[in-house]
Amino acid sequence: MSDMAIAELTPRKITVDEYHRMVDARIIEPDERVELLDGLIVEMSPIGKPHWLLHWQIDSFLKERLGTRAAVVGHASLPLGAYSEPQPDIIVFARSAVEDSVRIPTVDEVYAFVEISDSSLTKDKGPKRDLYEGFGIKDYLVVDVAKDRVFHYAAHHGGRYGEPRTMTYGDTFALAALPDIVLEADRFLPPLAR
Repeated sequence: MSDMAIAELTPRKITVDEYHRMVDARIIEPDERVELLDGLIVEMSPIGKPHWLLHWQIDSFLKERLGTRAAVVGHASLPLGAYSEPQPDIIVFARSAVEDSVRIPTVDEVYAFVEISDSSLTKDKGPKRDLYEGFGIKDYLVVDVAKDRVFHYAAHHGGRYGEPRTMTYGDTFALAALPDIVLEADRFLPPLAR
């Protein structure tokens, strides 16, 4: 088949329900690192030691700093519409979202998504950013491990993100849902060599 013929093909989008049925039928293995983005099953980057150490550091910091004001959940997935179920590295929810064990949390109960990018920066700052913005995620943090910086996308007028605030060591910020709690960018970055 020629390249032109392939370019004219339209892929069929997979719904969140079909995605779950594929997992249940073991078409997608439980340990496969994939997520559903806009109807496409997308491979996720492997998690190496620098990634999981930073994940542990950020998760621990957020749980300590946010205390009982929020629920911090690592490696969770959340359906966004009929065709997407991303798996951010960390989700910060309203406490009510996890206290009810029966229902799936709503987007309004999401305070922030955090992605740790050691090899997925293009996806995290592109399609995932667009998806999260489109569903009204108020705060989205992308940790650029290679360049020791954090991109903070905050929803403004009309729910649009605009340009991210680029932070590094010494910078502080707050989440829209918890404006009185100061968070240090240092705690989202690898420790500086002493």
